Amino acid sequence: MMPDPLPFVGQHAFWIVAVNTLLHELGVPLPMMPTALIAGARVASGAIEPVLLVVAIVTASLVGNALWFAAGRRYGTGVLQLLCRFSPSADTCVSHTQTAFGRWGWSLLVIGRFVPGISLMAPPMAGALGMGWTEFLMLTATGAGLYGLVVIGAGMLLADQIESMLQQIKGLGWEAAVAVTVILVLYAGWRLWRRRVARTRGGPDAGKRSGRRMPGITTDTQRSVRDTAEKQRGPKLAA
Repeated sequence: MMPDPLPFVGQHAFWIVAVNTLLHELGVPLPMMPTALIAGARVASGAIEPVLLVVAIVTASLVGNALWFAAGRRYGTGVLQLLCRFSPSADTCVSHTQTAFGRWGWSLLVIGRFVPGISLMAPPMAGALGMGWTEFLMLTATGAGLYGLVVIGAGMLLADQIESMLQQIKGLGWEAAVAVTVILVLYAGWRLWRRRVARTRGGPDAGKRSGRRMPGITTDTQRSVRDTAEKQRGPKLAA
């Protein structure tokens, strides 16, 4: 029999969620939703206050996203090209994010939290587009707080089902833990393999032969984002 995982999650939930969120926001292929759901399920038993879990998600998200935002302000599209190297759709990675920013403006930092891929690309893109620190931190905190409320709330609503699943895993013993670990490792390896294949498809000189380069941020995108942001702020009051 393996040790009961539930008291461990409840006792250290804040730090587990915070570290998991930070690693996820830095780009490590480690999903944070399962951890947040389990932590949310522990709220129903009174193991931890839900506000603390949301604070953990917001704080870790601010730290991780601020690093990418600062890198975007400092190095521009170079950071985006670096991130897109790890994307299976490297040729369209930047353009998709530009299109999303052109449509949603700065509010993409809130909406993009729920869109896979966009949440990692949005901070450096916002930095490269010249967004201010105050606005970035406010929107990032809003998006992370909203995401935290949704995921932790879902964990609370599904507490009985999650607790039952964990008890079943506990009953299976260490074999189940090893099996889950192996599956996660294989999944991470598969993701890395897909990225490597996408980068090397067509041979090492494919990019040179085709003459294609990863697109930078266009002037139209910059103008579109600024126009959308101004509309979102609303009309200015006359002096």
